[in-house]
Amino acid sequence: MTAEELIELTPAQIKAWRKIKLGVKEFEKAGGKFYTCLSVMGAYNGEYVQGILPGEDGDCHADESGMPTIYNPGFCSYADDRAGVLFTDKGKALLEGED
Repeated sequence: MTAEELIELTPAQIKAWRKIKLGVKEFEKAGGKFYTCLSVMGAYNGEYVQGILPGEDGDCHADESGMPTIYNPGFCSYADDRAGVLFTDKGKALLEGED
C-alpha cells in the first residue's frame, strides 16, 4: 500500500469530515468566528468581537472570556515546520508490503 492509501479516510470518516466542513460553513455564515491557540479551538460571536490578537491585552483576555472551546491535539499546527507522518506497526507493515 502507499502512504496515501493508508491515510485515506474510511466512508464513516468521510461522512463525519463532511459534517465538520458543513458545520464550519454554517457557523461562519451565522456570524461566528474561530480562535485557535495550540490544541484549543474557540468560538465567538463575530458581530461584537473585532478580532483576537495574540500577545495583546485587548478589552478582555481570550482565556477568561467564557468562549466555548474544543480541545484536540490535532488542532495544533507547527507553522512552517515540516511534519512527518508516523504509521502504526500495522501501517508500516502494509506500507512495506509485508501484509
